[in-house]
Formats: sequence, structure tokens, C-alpha cells
Amino acid sequence: MADPISLINNLWVLCAALLVFTMTVSVGLLEVGELGEGFARSLLKALIISCSAIFFMALIGFNVAFAPTVLGGLIGNPLYPPGLMLGGFSTGVNSLLSGAWWSTASEGLTTGTYFLFEAAFASVTLALVGVIVLRKMRLSAFTIYSAVYFVLIWAIPAAWIWNPSGWLYSTGFRDFAGGLVVHAAAAAAGFGILLQVWREERKKGYRQSPKTKINVSPVWLTLAILLLWVGWFGFNPGSVLQFNGSAITVVVTTFLAAASAAASTLAFRSSQTCSPLRTGYSWGS
Repeated sequence: MADPISLINNLWVLCAALLVFTMTVSVGLLEVGELGEGFARSLLKALIISCSAIFFMALIGFNVAFAPTVLGGLIGNPLYPPGLMLGGFSTGVNSLLSGAWWSTASEGLTTGTYFLFEAAFASVTLALVGVIVLRKMRLSAFTIYSAVYFVLIWAIPAAWIWNPSGWLYSTGFRDFAGGLVVHAAAAAAGFGILLQVWREERKKGYRQSPKTKINVSPVWLTLAILLLWVGWFGFNPGSVLQFNGSAITVVVTTFLAAASAAASTLAFRSSQTCSPLRTGYSWGS
């Protein structure tokens, strides 16, 4: 029978993975809220990103990022067990997925659990990149780009920083919950797309990029923000990879930090505008 603590840790990280996956959809809703309900393609793009993340990470991206590294810590071994497609081309795949992953053995996390958690992280990073491609990039081209992203652009920095045998990790570098692996990788990928868009528009003779009309939808925007906030419950505390006191501390810190930021923003705004209590200021303005 499995260790009860390991079972609890696996349940915790699986729940966290599902919450992180909702953040990909939430980014799609955020685009709808910012640009108008006519941008339903945002949700289709979110679906494409989620499916691509699971498929390409299972195919090879997970091993490239998190298998024991080769070439001096530069890249994970693509053929490390369970191998391509999480061992789908070999026998005994059930035992492979249920066994502890080499770098999470102390937490008792199985290969399947850790894969889903990291695939969720990869998914939301591409969603961050995807906010710049509406009306700038074909969905078919973006889908092809996602394969390159999950196998190389995101997986290799993850191998350097999050993989215990990665070259940056071995120097003492630490990145809890993805300040660099998530945001820096997404920023670099987004900048590369913007550069290519700028080059193509220059060839077409544009002196500046065509403007996209913004039609803010407060309902969708608010819903997206709330869902992203809930998604952070998996993003940060799940990164502890255990259900323990540290995870609870990160839960409280995550929610308190966001609430404090909202409170300070409201306080700053109220200092710049008339008080709604004194002047009848409309919250809908």
C-alpha cells in the first residue's frame, strides 16, 4: 500500500495542476474582457494551447526539461524512462507512470502527477505569449509554433533552472514558481514574435502597426481576474510539491499579496479622483 503522505502529496499537486490549467482558459477570458466578446477566438486559442501543452510535453518536452540532464546540464535526456509519449510506445507503462519521478522521490510524487503539474505550467506560459498574436498570426501557424515552444523555448530554460541536474541549478540558482522559467521565457518568446510581426509589417509598407479596436467587457474581465487569482492557488502553493506547513504559508502569502495590491491600488485611485461617498461618483464610470 502506498505511503499515506505520498498519496496526500500527489492529490495536492494534482489539484494544483488542475488549477494552473484553468489559468490558460482565464487568460483567454482576459483577452475577451479587454478586446470584446467578438474575440471568441481567444477561447479557441486557449483550447489549442492546452491540448498542445499536454501532447508535446508528453511526447518529448517533459523529458527535455526534467529528465536527468546530458551535455553538462544543458538538456534533459529525451529517452529517459518512461521515454517518448510517457512510455506509450513501451510495455508496462502503468507501472512507469505510477512510480516516483527521480527528482521528486522525496515527496513521493509519481511520474504522472509531476508531468501534469509541469505541463500545466508550460501551458500557461504559452498563454502569456499568445496574448499578442490575435489578428497578427494565423492559428495554424501558432499551433506549429507551440510545438517548438514546448520542446525547446520553454523546456530548455526549465532544464537549466528547475531540473536538479541543470547547469544553473547546480550553481545554486533557484527559481520558486517560475519568475524566470515562466515569465522570462514567455517574454523572450513574445518579443521574438513581435519582432517578426514588425519585420513583416515593414515589408508591407506600414509605418506603424494597425490598431486593434478595444471594447472592454467588464463582466468577462472581472471573471477572468477572479479565475486567475484562484489559479494562483495552484501555481504558487503547488510549487512546494508537498502538502505541509510551507504550502499553507504560500497559500496565505499568495492571497494576501494580491488583496494588498488591490487595496493599495484602490487607495491610490481614490487619492487621484473624487471620493464616491462624497460626490456620488459612479462605479460604472
